[in-house]
Amino acid sequence: MLRCLTRRATVNPDQKGEANIVRGLRRLSTVALVTCVVALLAATASAAPTPSPYQHNDYRGFRNVLPPAQGANANAGQVAAFQANGTYPPHTSDRQLQMYRGLMYATPGLRASQIANFFKDASFGVKLADVERTYSPRADVTIQRDRFGVPHIYGTGRRGTMFGAGYVVAEDRLFMIDALRHAGRAQLSSFAGGSNAAMDEEIWADTPYNESELQLQYDRADELYGQPGVMIQNDVNAYVAGVNKFIDEACGPPSTRRSCRASTG
Repeated sequence: MLRCLTRRATVNPDQKGEANIVRGLRRLSTVALVTCVVALLAATASAAPTPSPYQHNDYRGFRNVLPPAQGANANAGQVAAFQANGTYPPHTSDRQLQMYRGLMYATPGLRASQIANFFKDASFGVKLADVERTYSPRADVTIQRDRFGVPHIYGTGRRGTMFGAGYVVAEDRLFMIDALRHAGRAQLSSFAGGSNAAMDEEIWADTPYNESELQLQYDRADELYGQPGVMIQNDVNAYVAGVNKFIDEACGPPSTRRSCRASTG
């Protein structure tokens, strides 16, 4: 594995407060409901990896449900439609909520044969009839979204797969990333209002790191943990590069990013 020469894992420098997303989360975490598959394909300069067939290298039988649904960052038109007539953007509060609601009335007495009625298929790969969108934000990664909007990520290697994971999380959860970044730095009250001041006080009392100390935790990963530490640094760099890629595409130059935050939140 090639060692990444770039030690600092930051978002675009001109974003200031947007920097150091991953390191700023500290003890907070979020579950990104994405299916990541490292496709063992030969990397080429001209072709992105081809998604594997449905249930390839899958143990099968895995199912899940997310009541709020997959969702995505809403654009200005979708925000306007919701304000005008209550129309949700695609995959926001959709069929998964209906499945979950039905589960409440199926117990006690739920049978194994009924599981598929209340939990969606979480297999690797997507059935051809269920492919909603296929795209490649970079040459070494392909993302395929299923009928629920869930992204399945295929990379030519670990770096491409981590880049794809960062890209789709920014596509679907950019506002949440920003909120958690502020929360992890004990600055949520400045982002979401003074009612969060008590939480900021608790986090600061528990993990009172300044920016240089947070940076040092990342910088010393290779020195303290050897090859696993190098892998962490490389993964963070690739993941944040994916986040930045989406921000650049969705938000354009820094002068427009304030309005971008409003439209994607």
